[in-house]
Amino acid sequence: MNLKHVQEIQPWFGGRYRLVMRDAAHSQVALSRVQARALRARLRW
Repeated sequence: MNLKHVQEIQPWFGGRYRLVMRDAAHSQVALSRVQARALRARLRW
């Protein structure tokens, strides 16, 4: 995942997150708990 394309990371229910992308439509991508854990580890968050 290229984080340059992510505008915002929003907490979502159940320990998951939603990514808002920088495209014209502000597309949203839901992350599972496993994906959210990997993202937090990558960001050291």
